[in-house]
Amino acid sequence: MLEVIQPILAPAVMFSAGGLLCLSQFARFNAVIGQVRAFDRERLATLWEMDSADPERRQLLDQRASGLETQSEGVLAHAAIVRNALRFLVGGILLMVLCSLAVGASFILAPLSAVAVGLFILGLISTFVGLCLVFSELRVSMKPLEFEHENLKRLRRGEGLLVQFPID
Repeated sequence: MLEVIQPILAPAVMFSAGGLLCLSQFARFNAVIGQVRAFDRERLATLWEMDSADPERRQLLDQRASGLETQSEGVLAHAAIVRNALRFLVGGILLMVLCSLAVGASFILAPLSAVAVGLFILGLISTFVGLCLVFSELRVSMKPLEFEHENLKRLRRGEGLLVQFPID
């Protein structure tokens, strides 16, 4: 009986690894969504403040609102990368579950062992693509922070606010 259970459990190591990756990405996804909501709340407060501001301050607030909109759009693009990484990581786990089922079923129907191998390879590919997207997400995650930091430096120097992300 142990000979039957051991091959079924081999992909279970991938469940655990994939689950940990998904856990961290779900937390990241929630944090990114929180950033978008914070930018939108700040933009709304800025737009309300514009109603009662003098013309000079109104111009600065308008630039600020535009910058916040740009940041919000950038963070939404960031969220899409995190979401896609999650899709591939969860897909990898699902394929590993199907692989385990196919391994177990292959003891009854031998040709299913080829299906199990195929599912295992697809699960690895899906996990690999998800990890590549995680690396991509790391690349873009600093852009909103760098944009905000540059705007604060520009304000301090009296240069006005940037409205668009600087091009890399």
